[in-house]
Amino acid sequence: RGEAPRGASRGAAASRRALAAPQGDYGGPLACLSHDCWVLEGVISPARVCARANQPALFIRVSLYVDWIHKVMRML
Repeated sequence: RGEAPRGASRGAAASRRALAAPQGDYGGPLACLSHDCWVLEGVISPARVCARANQPALFIRVSLYVDWIHKVMRML
């Protein structure tokens, strides 16, 4: 809850025409191919109410939350 830690987000875009994430796509993945494996690097943040033209989507860096994710998964 609350704001993401400083440096936790990064903007990313697939192309100059597709800079913003569609409204309602919160939690969508940002995956990068690394050594022939897809790695989840981020998820789309709901920080913006809707997509804005010429602005990249805001992603939350997953690596900052790995410990929390593992803790929650152990509780399930």
